[in-house]
Amino acid sequence: MSAPSPTFVTDEKLCEYTGLTVGAIKNYRLKIWLQGKHWVKISTTGQAPNEKGRACVMYNYQSIMEWIQNYPQM
Repeated sequence: MSAPSPTFVTDEKLCEYTGLTVGAIKNYRLKIWLQGKHWVKISTTGQAPNEKGRACVMYNYQSIMEWIQNYPQM
């Protein structure tokens, strides 16, 4: 599969492009990846995201691919 052209992708597209599961992506987002570098939260209302509002998480494909390429191998 060819690499995506957009910088930011949804978790579904990230699964498709990398082979990671939705669970693995969520785990990396919560424990390892940095907000603002590997992922961003975008409000669905056009206002800044907050605890009460709905938000969409988008993933920076290029940053995540760099992270994967530099991941320590056993």
